[in-house]
Amino acid sequence: MALIFAGLTDSQESNEKILGYLKKAGLSASFALPAARARENDVLIKDLVKSRQQLIGSGILVTEGNRREPA
Repeated sequence: MALIFAGLTDSQESNEKILGYLKKAGLSASFALPAARARENDVLIKDLVKSRQQLIGSGILVTEGNRREPA
């Protein structure tokens, strides 16, 4: 069985609960994250790595802080 999460939820609490459930069950999952979301959630990313979850880069997400205006 494979668990693959496409991104994170908008709730830090929910993300931490998901990681807690995985740890408690002794399961590993893959998390596909855009670089911008990973930067916004650096503490959670460190926890995912520490608990041996797999991280998959899924491109760059455009956010207000990194949006480029047309030339």
